[in-house]
Amino acid sequence: MQQQLSIITQTDIFISIHGAGLTHFLFMKSNRILIELATIEWQKYKHFEQLSLINNINYYCCSIENGHPTTAETIFNCITKKLFQICPISLS
Repeated sequence: MQQQLSIITQTDIFISIHGAGLTHFLFMKSNRILIELATIEWQKYKHFEQLSLINNINYYCCSIENGHPTTAETIFNCITKKLFQICPISLS
């Protein structure tokens, strides 16, 4: 547990599927980023989003379809889009 807490306190961007393990983000420093991967059914539960607001963590959610053949591609595209929103690339 000590090693897990040590890692999470040094994490800038935490990406995880919706579930109990996601609560580790509570030990992140302020102004870090949480990206939750959640199915439509789980997105109605806003507790991770609310806890991130309380703890000054920037929250983003990626919708995934359970068992869909393009799930991996959907996750990759969503995470890429969120990261470009967070850290835009200057083309100048």
